[in-house]
Amino acid sequence: YNMTQRSTYHRRRAQVTILEGPVHQFKPTDIGGCVLWLGPESLTEIDDGGAIGLWRDGSGRNNHVSQAIAASRPTCRVVNINGKTSKVVRFDGVDDYLSGGDIIEPPQITMFAVAMSTNIAQTRVLVGKGNGGSYLQSYTLANVGGKARSSISKAGPTDVPADSSATLSNSTFLIYTGRYDQLNVESRVNGVGLVQVAETAAIMYSTEPFAVGILGDLTSFSWNGDIVEIILYGEALNGGQRVVVEQYLSQKYPIMLV
Repeated sequence: YNMTQRSTYHRRRAQVTILEGPVHQFKPTDIGGCVLWLGPESLTEIDDGGAIGLWRDGSGRNNHVSQAIAASRPTCRVVNINGKTSKVVRFDGVDDYLSGGDIIEPPQITMFAVAMSTNIAQTRVLVGKGNGGSYLQSYTLANVGGKARSSISKAGPTDVPADSSATLSNSTFLIYTGRYDQLNVESRVNGVGLVQVAETAAIMYSTEPFAVGILGDLTSFSWNGDIVEIILYGEALNGGQRVVVEQYLSQKYPIMLV
């Protein structure tokens, strides 16, 4: 994938131009608005099998996620992802999770995650901010009924979900993309299968902390599998920016965009 051309995009009212090199040199922070970047680069000091009490944020915003309860810490594992060896964060599907602060309460959002689940059919949360019991969530990226779900909540409270068009496969690393631009809630898997649900409302504010692997305090939604990378932007990326991030993840892990 050749990204040697210049790409120009608008962020808020300022025009920003990036000279892009080969995709392996790209970093999520090269695109403005990155508020969270969790990846294996932040796991270098944790051995295979070690408990993860802190996953450091690489966005420069210090939005680290952590777990003070020893029994609820996920585990660092070294795995083979399509021929590439990488550290991942393994969640037990019982009570493992990591939490942060507010991180973002945005009018718009774009979410990316690379993860695999051992039971796609179950409702399990990759990332989210809110209370799953009363649907007071701001935004969520999850598996629901064998589909990938991107959702936001609006006043009511009312959940506005967009589920992927294709049924997912167990124990397969996938690239999840969720986006909300105050026109549509969008969901994609591996760069394709766009599903849009029309919505223009503001995202409802939640006082619950942002969390990885859980929503609120509902352990029944705990992620059951591995998460290797999470990237959040506090705005709706345009199509070109989204493709750049998906291509970066595709080549890094090798996952084919179909």
